[in-house]
Amino acid sequence: MNQRERERLKVLYEVKQKHLTQVEAAQRLKVTDRQVRRLLLALAERGDGAMVHGLRGRASNRKLQTSFEQRILTRVRQRYADFGNPGRGAKKRFLEFWPFRNPPTSNSR
Repeated sequence: MNQRERERLKVLYEVKQKHLTQVEAAQRLKVTDRQVRRLLLALAERGDGAMVHGLRGRASNRKLQTSFEQRILTRVRQRYADFGNPGRGAKKRFLEFWPFRNPPTSNSR
């Protein structure tokens, strides 16, 4: 749990102990009072772990399969050898001209 999540947890516990109102907690956390109510419900259901983002430690849904990414990098290096480091921008430009419109993601089966 990072510092921001710990701070959220402290403020929510203050709300549970009636030391703060939901509106005051919302102002401290810079969220809406509706979001504070949602966080309080999640805290009651799942405990302290509810403050941690649900996708932490998991791969992005948008991540390309490693084999596909390597094919892209190989083609970029061959075709644009004098272009410089084939970073994210080069891959993006390359994908614009790639014959397949929907690249496979790591979640596709």
